[in-house]
Amino acid sequence: MKAILTRKQSVSGTIQKKAMQAIYAGVAGNRHIVQFRFFTDKPKSEFVYADLRIDDPASEVFLYANIRCRAVGIEGHSAALAQALDAVGIEMDTSINGVGHNAVVNAISAIMRALGHTEYTVIEI
Repeated sequence: MKAILTRKQSVSGTIQKKAMQAIYAGVAGNRHIVQFRFFTDKPKSEFVYADLRIDDPASEVFLYANIRCRAVGIEGHSAALAQALDAVGIEMDTSINGVGHNAVVNAISAIMRALGHTEYTVIEI
C-alpha cells in the first residue's frame, strides 16, 4: 500500500464528544507522528466519528481532520479513516473503505513511509 500526501497543512472539522472505541498511532523516535482516534455515540450506531492527526515537524507536515460517516464493514474503522484521509488530502493506492483493521494498520504504515520514516511502529490502543 502506498500513500501520497497532497498537502502539508490542513485542518478540517472539530473534535466530537463521543465514546472512544480505538486509537491507532504511528510512532517514530518516541513521538506519535500519526494518530487516528475512532468514536461512536451509541452501540450499533449507523454513524461513526473519527479524528486523524498527522504531526511531523521533520517534514513540516501538520494535517488534522474530524469526520462523521456511515459505518461501512464490520466495525467502521477503515471507513472512517478513508474519509479522514480524503479530508486531509492523502490518497491511497488501494481502497481501505470498509475492509477492516488490517487496512487501518497498513494505511498508517504507508503514511509513515510517505513521510520518510523507515523505523516506526504502528500500535492500537
